[in-house]
Amino acid sequence: MNVTRKGDVQALVDKAVATYARVDVIINNAGIMPIAPMAEVRTEEWDAMIDINIKGVLYRIAAGVKVFAPGGTVYSGTKFAVSADGAGVLG
Repeated sequence: MNVTRKGDVQALVDKAVATYARVDVIINNAGIMPIAPMAEVRTEEWDAMIDINIKGVLYRIAAGVKVFAPGGTVYSGTKFAVSADGAGVLG
């Protein structure tokens, strides 16, 4: 399955539910970590990291989890992604 394609993620969850009647656990562990100085501006790598490390997680959550505050899930995820890297100290 390709976690950057929400259809793939949904198909996996649908198959699990069809086979086992429910999904008890989803492990959001897909990720990549290319390392380079920020000055190299490797935006293709940035896009890939965002697609896999952030959007891939959101696709899995959307496909198989019912959250307590569904309206704020994506907002909270994106804001945590911004604050988790210490971006606030750059300004």
